[in-house]
Amino acid sequence: MREKLRELIHIGGLSHLSEQLESLMLDSIRAITQRVDNESEISIGASKLGGLPDLPSEIDWPIWNNIPLAFIAQINLAEVKAYDVDNVLPSAGMLYFFNDAEQPWGGSLEDRGRWKVIFYDGGAGLERKSAPTVLPSDGYFNPCSIEFSNEATLPPTDSNYKSTYKIGLLEITEQDYEALWALKPKLYGHGPNHSLLGHADVIQTPDMELACQLLSNGIQFGIGYKDPRFAELREGAKDWRLLFQVDTDDGANMMWGDVGRIYYWIRRQDLQARNFDKVWLILQCY
Repeated sequence: MREKLRELIHIGGLSHLSEQLESLMLDSIRAITQRVDNESEISIGASKLGGLPDLPSEIDWPIWNNIPLAFIAQINLAEVKAYDVDNVLPSAGMLYFFNDAEQPWGGSLEDRGRWKVIFYDGGAGLERKSAPTVLPSDGYFNPCSIEFSNEATLPPTDSNYKSTYKIGLLEITEQDYEALWALKPKLYGHGPNHSLLGHADVIQTPDMELACQLLSNGIQFGIGYKDPRFAELREGAKDWRLLFQVDTDDGANMMWGDVGRIYYWIRRQDLQARNFDKVWLILQCY
């Protein structure tokens, strides 16, 4: 799908930045959802958004503060293997995503533990769990099937009170900034933007990687620059990458804040080690 992005760059009058933008592209896996009337239409172990998780008997439904977390999605990694251009995800197994039904922003140290990502590398023995009796009413989402496709992504644009304009670390003109904004809906479309890997489709601040780095190391984001470890830890922000972006989805009856998104982030080293215990979640909305 890089060809589509290259074409949009040309049509959008950004050909003079084509080489720089090409170097900033990251491949992602778009997850296109479709509401189903009955969850039995989705095979056990198939990728899906919402509904009930298909877990092995040895894995319990995760809880936080004695309250079950909301089940967000499960990804059958064998189904996405053909779309994993850089081969960074496990080639088989399941990824399960949960989040607190109270929808933490992920911007506070106290939010740790309010989400969960589980990797199961077994091949069989999955069963569709029943919803816990104490699951919050807003902790269940309508089941949706998922189909995958490849998509090229660009880093978020940023402006500093209209004095400087950037895409990633590349400084651009105001005209280029506006052209990139106009390109965005043509690139990502108007449906829910659920995706694995790639650049995040940012709504608010573009520095989520730094937030994850500081918060996961026990430093409150926003005031962490006062911490003596800030300079050293700041370098590690580049190790964080997007694992899974989950958008507001009407079909699933899923909304994050005010028509927002949640972003599950992981350190590259942890992804390589298949360690999903240190994932950090950020919620952004309009």
